Amino acid sequence: MPPVAPADVLAAMITPAVLISAAGLLSLSTSNRLARVVDRTRLLLREFEQLARETTPSETSAREALIVGQLDALTRRARLVQAALTSLYLSLALFIFTSLLLGLAAVAGGLGWLTLGAGLAGALCLLASSLLLIAEARIAVSALRDEIGFIRAVSHEGRRKG
Repeated sequence: MPPVAPADVLAAMITPAVLISAAGLLSLSTSNRLARVVDRTRLLLREFEQLARETTPSETSAREALIVGQLDALTRRARLVQAALTSLYLSLALFIFTSLLLGLAAVAGGLGWLTLGAGLAGALCLLASSLLLIAEARIAVSALRDEIGFIRAVSHEGRRKG
């Protein structure tokens, strides 16, 4: 087997590095999404507690139902974001492993199928996390529509009473 030029090894290692960077940025934005889900959940829980203290049961039923629905959606979102983060971290590990295998393959030879498999597995994990984040975003938009619909219904009801 002819020796591999160091420049060729570095060039081959660039692809996983770009994918590592992409997965890292997605991990950062996904962590921010999870933080927003947690913050929104805490806000709704405080609102629910305040609602229970300050109003009668008949006054709270519609708002309470909305809050419970929102909390259900936030729970589903949190699970999806957590699964996406796990998949992103796994893709990062696989891309780093691919990069190391490329270096080892250049020095020791062989390892081609293992290197290819690790890179493909990392790409599949990146794809899976993207699909999970699409599902999470759809839930977020649906919950937002529900909240906007509630506000519109309440504002129309208030106009009719006034």
